[in-house]
Amino acid sequence: MTFDFTKEPGRNLDQRYDTISQQKPLVSIVTAFYNAGKYIEQTYNCVLNQTFPWFEWIIVNDGSTNQEDVILLERLASTDSRIRVLHKENGGASSARNLAIKESQADIIIIIDADDLMEPTYVEVLYWSLITHPEASWSYCGLVAFSGDNYLWD
Repeated sequence: MTFDFTKEPGRNLDQRYDTISQQKPLVSIVTAFYNAGKYIEQTYNCVLNQTFPWFEWIIVNDGSTNQEDVILLERLASTDSRIRVLHKENGGASSARNLAIKESQADIIIIIDADDLMEPTYVEVLYWSLITHPEASWSYCGLVAFSGDNYLWD
C-alpha cells in the first residue's frame, strides 16, 4: 500500500470545543515558536481538531523577528482559552520548551513543533496509552514527513 502524502491533517479547522470547562488540563501541549507564521495555522488546526479536548497549549514566542508572524500567533491564540502565548528573548527551541514546561499545569507533556501536523486522535491515543501503562514514563509514535522530503518513519 502506498501512503497518500496529499492528505495532510490540519488543512481545515473541523471541530471546536468552546464549552470545555476543566479546572486543570489533563495534557499540556508545548510549542516553541520562532518566525513560524508560514506553518502555525495548519498546526493550530491540528491541535484544535483533536478528539481529546482537555488540554492546554503553551506556545513560547522565542524572540521572533517577524512581527507579522507574532501578530498571527496572537490572533490565533485569542480564539481559544486553552491557548497561552509566552514571550521571551531568543534562546533556542530547547529554552522555549523548558519555559513552557515550567509553566505547564498537566503531568503529561506533549512537545510539538510549530510546523508539526497531528492526526485528530493523536493526543487522545497518547494520553490513554500513558494512563493505562503507568509503568511507562514516555511515549512516541511513527511519523510522516511532508513538503518535498516525503517519507514514513516507524
